Amino acid sequence: MDELRAGRLVEILPASRMPDADILAIPGPREGRPPRMACFADILKQALKPVPWRQG
Repeated sequence: MDELRAGRLVEILPASRMPDADILAIPGPREGRPPRMACFADILKQALKPVPWRQG
């Protein structure tokens, strides 16, 4: 939303909305899973708190 307010992005279909959707991160088996996968999942969790599309 900051990009819209700043004018860097332009909303072209303001009346059109996408349905709510969940984001899933499904890693492979623990053995052989690179540590970066756990780090990436942690970054996602923090970036999506609170869930941006459910903010008032």
